[in-house]
Amino acid sequence: MFLQVFSTISVMFILIFIGMLARHIKIINKDFTGSLSNLLILVTLPALIFYSILTQFSREMVLDAMILIVLGVLSCFLGYFIGVFLLMFLKSKVNLKEAGKRTFLMLCAFGNTSFLSIPIGFSLYGPQAVVRIILFDFGVSLIIWTFGIGLISSGKDRMLKKDVLKNILNPGIVALIAGFIVIMVEFKLPQVLIRVSNILGSVTIPMSLIATGSLLYGTDFYRKIEWKTLTALSMGKLLVVPFCFILIVSLLNLSILMKKIIILEAAMPSMVLSSVLAEKYNSDSNLAASGVFWTTLLSAFTVPFFLSIV
Repeated sequence: MFLQVFSTISVMFILIFIGMLARHIKIINKDFTGSLSNLLILVTLPALIFYSILTQFSREMVLDAMILIVLGVLSCFLGYFIGVFLLMFLKSKVNLKEAGKRTFLMLCAFGNTSFLSIPIGFSLYGPQAVVRIILFDFGVSLIIWTFGIGLISSGKDRMLKKDVLKNILNPGIVALIAGFIVIMVEFKLPQVLIRVSNILGSVTIPMSLIATGSLLYGTDFYRKIEWKTLTALSMGKLLVVPFCFILIVSLLNLSILMKKIIILEAAMPSMVLSSVLAEKYNSDSNLAASGVFWTTLLSAFTVPFFLSIV
């Protein structure tokens, strides 16, 4: 089972490497990566989500949707408190400044629960995985743009309420809500619209992985690296968090698919956005860059392991 999952996921990471290589040899640059990311976030990913909702969601899944959102929120706080514990352990071994501690906690708390998990989930479990992944990610997004911003900025730089709402109600979530409404009122959409959504959505998977590779390359992950800190981060984010979620899902009466999606999301590496936020709010951007890169690299092995034992 491990080899089967690893084989599928390795294809995803080869595409990420292609994105990094293309950025390195200047086939694509920072501006193109930004434009590609916008195209994915504003157009193709919402199309994929909308199509997945129309073809995979039913009224009977409302309870599952609520569970996924709650567990998305829980994953952030679980990662945060594991980070707090690890900082206590690191206190006598590494001299982390206040900015470094905030960055470490952010890296522990928030995973790459959409850009990376959607391609992996889609490849392993098909379109039905996309709906569940975006619901889990919605719970994560609620915490990132509220508690997360307060954490990384040390509470000194609060976002305006309209900006928080704008970030939470992103195009992907709008597509999710629109799809829910169509299903609930049993509205019949023209087949041409469904086909267009399918075609647009189909380019999301390879392009999001290439964009992830380019974004990772742009983090300057090769800057100063604190190996003790990164080891603690990797253990907490990639081992302790998913293991805790294996215990949680074992207590819940959920389908095998639901359990695998939850573990997939819990096992995701630190989110790429961490580097951007650390830079913006004057935190430890070196730690953020290296943390995102190395947890992403190591997750190629940890994700298949946890998925194979569910």
